Amino acid sequence: MHGMAEDAQPQKVVGWFLRNWEWPLALLCAAGAFLLYRDYGIAWDSEEHARYGESVLDYFLRGMKKPEQTELGYLQFYGSLFDLPSAALHRLLGLDRHTLRGLLSAFFAVATLPALAGIARRIGGERLAVFSCAGLILMPQFFGQAFINPKDIPLACTVTWAVLAICRLMEDEQARWPSFLGLAVAFGAVLSTRVGGLFVFVFLGAAVAWRLLPAIVAGDWRQVLPARPGSWAIKSLTTFVVIWALMISAWPFAHKNPLLMPVQAFRLSSAFPDVYAVLFNGQQFDSNALPVTYLPGYLALNLTPVLLGLVGGGSLLALATCIRGWKQRDSGALFLVLFWIGFPLGYVMIRRPTIYDGARHFIFVLPALAVLGGRGLLSCADFLRQRGGRVVERAGLVTLALLAAMPLIRWHPYQYAYLNFLSGDRATLHRRFETDYWKTSYKAAAAWLNEQQELSPRPLVVVAAAGESSSTCLVHFLDPRIKWQLTMDHLTGMPLPPEVDYYVGTTRFQLDDNFNGSPVVWEERREGVLFCVIRSERHIVAR
Repeated sequence: MHGMAEDAQPQKVVGWFLRNWEWPLALLCAAGAFLLYRDYGIAWDSEEHARYGESVLDYFLRGMKKPEQTELGYLQFYGSLFDLPSAALHRLLGLDRHTLRGLLSAFFAVATLPALAGIARRIGGERLAVFSCAGLILMPQFFGQAFINPKDIPLACTVTWAVLAICRLMEDEQARWPSFLGLAVAFGAVLSTRVGGLFVFVFLGAAVAWRLLPAIVAGDWRQVLPARPGSWAIKSLTTFVVIWALMISAWPFAHKNPLLMPVQAFRLSSAFPDVYAVLFNGQQFDSNALPVTYLPGYLALNLTPVLLGLVGGGSLLALATCIRGWKQRDSGALFLVLFWIGFPLGYVMIRRPTIYDGARHFIFVLPALAVLGGRGLLSCADFLRQRGGRVVERAGLVTLALLAAMPLIRWHPYQYAYLNFLSGDRATLHRRFETDYWKTSYKAAAAWLNEQQELSPRPLVVVAAAGESSSTCLVHFLDPRIKWQLTMDHLTGMPLPPEVDYYVGTTRFQLDDNFNGSPVVWEERREGVLFCVIRSERHIVAR
């Protein structure tokens, strides 16, 4: 009997892992992120956000005194859910703050997977949960941004957990406290990242409306009104208070006036005043006057052909399912996934707010696209099994996975810059769409310049297309012997000045054309797509 009990223990452990496979998957992906994060460069605004996190940390270490120390332009309107912990770990461990931020950002991306599995499981069971997580991992935009974008990736993670919390609340017939408090923590995490994440309340309202729609259509108002309205009111009010408290807890800007300052920050985030030049399909637009096709266009172009087909097919299937089954209670999660995508798209196409940098402000919709892609893959798998059996099904799934994974390998470490075949000719792609808008390719440029410095008996002089904040993209990796200068001016039609050895130019804003009187001696490309160049009069090499 004792031996049987001992044998049962490992079986229980294995059984738990099989039932909760998304957590071991997350740990495995975290280990993979740890192996890869040093390959990636630094985003152009990483320095500003790192300083913001350190200023918030100093604010609390001073006993919450002098909150004006945290006012770093628009950054004061941002929550510090990511920036504050990363600053604290930097000081505690003494690690490089930029590479640390990249690793922590990747961990946030990994933490999205368990929530995504929980949502997909409610829609299509275990297989859809697996396919959805695989789809998200294989999305070049999500994979690449995970290591360099600690602003939008944490928002995507927390929004996914918020959607899962909404699903759990809608399933709770008894409206118990754990469901409300789970919603409060998830929503609080969203707003602690970006106050613009208030749209999760719209998600909640849409889910409630969908849940009540059959009763409203039938005119059965007894089912519309809660059985215990007093209890619902108390729980809802408590939930809102907890959300608000979590939102302002680590946000010094909000401490000045906990009621009005968050409202002011939300107004700014919904109507950002600064206007930038944005390249889209070969034309320059103001960032507040983009064509209606901008956001849906980028979301489609950022998907690999395999995922694009699966998402398209899965979307049609999901819409048909919701239309046919709108009276069924279990259709709520699927409707919420569709609303998760449809509402932001509709808002942008109607209101035309200021957006830029491709679709990076809307990374939070990628998990929803992964669910729809998983739904399309589920139908493909069923079709292959019915026609050819399980061997054909498995062979088809492996083939699709390999086709979807190849861009991640070929574009490494610039997966976020991936654009599919619909974007046109690769050699001229940088003149039609934003490619390396984060300037992460400057890390590779710095490595090449460091090699040249090793061969030079004197310090090299380098001019880089960068501003004060974005200079970190290059200077952080540059040999300290190299003397560097910055410019954001357009200086075409002339060679480099005699005192300058090299010029580093990004393709963004066509700054690679600066000093085009001097030849290109080095360039960074992936799959034929140009990211940045180095020009020189003194180091001419065969190209």
